[in-house]
Amino acid sequence: MESAGLECTVARVDGTSLITVHSEDSRWRLVACLAGSPWASGPPFLAPVRMMEVLDVDEERTKHVTELVRQTHALGVKLTTLDELGLSTTRLRDAFASARIFVFGVSKQAPLSWESVPAAVEALARIVRRRIVTQLDYDQRRMHPELGGQLDAIDFKTRHYPSAASTVAVFRAVLECAGVALPESRWSILGVGALGSEIVPRLVKLGVAHVEVCDINPTRVEACRGMDRVTIRRPDQFPDSNTHAIVLSADTGSLPQSAAKRFGARDALVAVGGPEAGLDRDRDVPAILTRAGKHFVPSALCGSLGLVSNLEEVLGITADFEQQVSRVHAFATHAMRLALRDGMGFHEAYLTLLKRQTDTSTQAVPGRV
Repeated sequence: MESAGLECTVARVDGTSLITVHSEDSRWRLVACLAGSPWASGPPFLAPVRMMEVLDVDEERTKHVTELVRQTHALGVKLTTLDELGLSTTRLRDAFASARIFVFGVSKQAPLSWESVPAAVEALARIVRRRIVTQLDYDQRRMHPELGGQLDAIDFKTRHYPSAASTVAVFRAVLECAGVALPESRWSILGVGALGSEIVPRLVKLGVAHVEVCDINPTRVEACRGMDRVTIRRPDQFPDSNTHAIVLSADTGSLPQSAAKRFGARDALVAVGGPEAGLDRDRDVPAILTRAGKHFVPSALCGSLGLVSNLEEVLGITADFEQQVSRVHAFATHAMRLALRDGMGFHEAYLTLLKRQTDTSTQAVPGRV
């Protein structure tokens, strides 16, 4: 199939459309997974973008296709979750369709250059004839800030305070329900980049007892040096044995089971989790922490306001930010009280409440499936 002078192929995979586009100058190959049919009329696609190595063997292609489909479905679930939390005045699942894009180089002799990525995304938009709202993955945005400026239709570059606010609101609710008052609480923050560095001063302003920070990049922690009640830790010293909350705000991926077991052995610890991307990936981690009497706080909830704020910005909506923070805190409080009442972990209670709200809203809206 050819479109706009470009060679492309289309396949249906698990309810999604998989589109592969080859550049005319053989510099890149784009593989995109789009929810539903890309040529049907509908809302713009919300598509995180990632630059990839050369794709040259069938086994690697199968692996990447599986991951593209998984992440596209996961983004759709995240949009539905935000709707059920009631943080926006509009239904985000109706305003955006989920998607995921990988852009590959085509030869090891001529690896992918970042300049090619915007052109690849623009080519896909011409083919599907729908707007594509893009976001470069966090780690690559930090490596290629010049590319982030071209690709980020959503302003993720500087506005991290909504995610910081929702993270603190959720952890605060969990600790307070567990009997740890804010002035007595001790916090451990792993990762003090753009997001973690917003969390730390917020905690200091709230008057918590102590905050310890740790980052593999020593230059990042320097910004916290001299802050009242803040201690800088080396990775081999982290976390402190008396901490009540461990907040993971780096971009290192899922929480390993080995770390979950180690955290579970901390007597004072109440909650562990955070806004770190990929934190919720291992489904066994919440169970490990729950068996140890600890509460897992999912990244989908911690980062909820960050995504809502940016999507509303795309839609031109002016939101009541303080009201949104209040709603997150209220929801987390409700979930934690349910967890304590029924003897379950916070994460399980969070999922239980979401399911109840989904079931209720499905019954309340005729024809909704």
